[in-house]
Amino acid sequence: MRSAILGFSILVTLAATNAGQAQIRVGNAAITAGALVVTGSTGQPRQEIELDGKFKVTSGANRTFTFREQGYHPNSCVVELKAGNDNAKATVANCGAAGPAGAAGAKGEKGDKGDPGGTGSIGPIGATGPAGPAGPAGPPGPQGPKGDPAN
Repeated sequence: MRSAILGFSILVTLAATNAGQAQIRVGNAAITAGALVVTGSTGQPRQEIELDGKFKVTSGANRTFTFREQGYHPNSCVVELKAGNDNAKATVANCGAAGPAGAAGAKGEKGDKGDPGGTGSIGPIGATGPAGPAGPAGPPGPQGPKGDPAN
């Protein structure tokens, strides 16, 4: 009986451990100094986590992870995390949803002239052009040998 209770206890512990391994827990999600920072933990160590289908990190041996994406602000101020078959969503603190696009600004001043570009590659050989005009007549040639008048 004692071994049956011990076996049942181990089975319940394993089931609880396996059920908890696929969880993503978000500890913090905020815009900090212009960067989106999301921290949390996974149910398993060294698990790949994807943020909004754009960024990936791997949790450490202690199952913790941190995303730090400079300049990335999710439009809805909600991020979605995926690890294996598990998904989690988190609302981002210090985030404002994007508003409508503003009017175009005034045209800026002309910039400085840039450096010249490099030499381009040689192009294909072109078709032969038309013949040019005839050149001027050359000087008379030397006198030839005297011929035989008998013929």
